[in-house]
Amino acid sequence: MSNAKIHESWKIELNEEFAAQYMLDLRSFLKQQILLGKKIYPPMNKIFNAFNFTPLNKVKVVIVGQDPYHGEGQANGLSFSVEKFKKIPPSLQNIFRELSKLNFTEIPVVKEDQPPYLVKIGITNEGSFSLIPRLNQPWPSVMKAITVSAPIWEGEIRGTKHGDWKPYFDARKLALENNADISLLIEDEKLIDGDRCMPILLDIDGIAYYPRVEDGALDSITLEQIHDCLEDSGIPIRPAIITMNLILRAREMIVIGSGMGIQSLGEIDGRKIGNPRGRLYESAMSCWLSRLSNAWESIEEMS
Repeated sequence: MSNAKIHESWKIELNEEFAAQYMLDLRSFLKQQILLGKKIYPPMNKIFNAFNFTPLNKVKVVIVGQDPYHGEGQANGLSFSVEKFKKIPPSLQNIFRELSKLNFTEIPVVKEDQPPYLVKIGITNEGSFSLIPRLNQPWPSVMKAITVSAPIWEGEIRGTKHGDWKPYFDARKLALENNADISLLIEDEKLIDGDRCMPILLDIDGIAYYPRVEDGALDSITLEQIHDCLEDSGIPIRPAIITMNLILRAREMIVIGSGMGIQSLGEIDGRKIGNPRGRLYESAMSCWLSRLSNAWESIEEMS
């Protein structure tokens, strides 16, 4: 099965499994069933679809679910997902129904460059499930930050990767107490992360850099949304070790996040950083607004 349609990072790791006899037998069986006119879901070219959206080096948690979709054209290799214009199966309708019941009583206070709300999804050790809406706040046109020591956790897993949000909340609280907007987390004189946001700087070499996951940064959903667009706009973007020298020589800095969108960062610990709201900010904002306009579907559209 060397020709399996699966992301290359997984193919390398699973090569021996694909060559194993049980896998060859399974593939042969499925092909025979198709020749006999049997319906196999999902289609053969989408069996490993989930792996194509999640390269191995990006995977942090694997959740094994149940209730596969078995209607004509519904299964696409992804959990809680069907192709466009297909009838929504009952289990997925239940999820949308619960989302529609959320009571957004507060009036949005942000502009079109930020989602008005976020939904916090909680699951306790006992299996209790909760959906809590949160009103997003507006931000100043140019933000200020302070630096704080990055929290240290035992073992290789760090920060919110193991569900510990408290140090990030504490860092934000400390920023507000010091008349700043956010905290930047520093370890061994390098920038590790922001308090629930991803810092990005535009270097004098014209390349945008952001903290590396292996140094403790969190993967950014917002960055995933704008990454390719930034590249297309002529700004290469790369993970890097972000030293204080790199920050001080930066042309510009921004911070991004699901709740804050794209924001300009102009000051760190009272020191001016680059030229705020420049090329990086404008390009990232344009990419973000495009994604906000085109990358979402309402519950009504999906039902």
